[in-house]
Amino acid sequence: MTDTIKCVVLAATLGLPATAAQASSPAAWTELYAKAAAACVKASGLQGAKVRGTPADFPAAVLLIVVGRHANGMPDTQYCLYDKVTANTEVTSAPADHVAAGSKPAQAVGRTCWTVSFRAQLKAPQPIGAACTAKNDEGDSYTGVVRR
Repeated sequence: MTDTIKCVVLAATLGLPATAAQASSPAAWTELYAKAAAACVKASGLQGAKVRGTPADFPAAVLLIVVGRHANGMPDTQYCLYDKVTANTEVTSAPADHVAAGSKPAQAVGRTCWTVSFRAQLKAPQPIGAACTAKNDEGDSYTGVVRR
């Protein structure tokens, strides 16, 4: 028996999908990732969509990161899960704190930390509504919220 047939027979015996056992050669992985990328770019619905980074391989699925812009021009980073057996995709927008450095933030940013008793300028812009910590003139730390 060839190795591929052995893998398929073993997969069938264990109740595993045969497709997961077949993607063992470099060419098979390349083909799988190309199919996943094409499906995820299409499913994202983003303009100028492209896959960023290396796919993350799981037993039943491949996770890809897709970047692009919505029709209104807002940039977006999305996670796409591609099912190896059914070829179905699931897409969701990545949280703002997961977006890669260098990307334009998808939400408004502010430079002021508002605490209960004072306001302090932040050294770098942060997402509005995020928690921040600032020190008063006496050096005491206070937790606040980022505002414009």
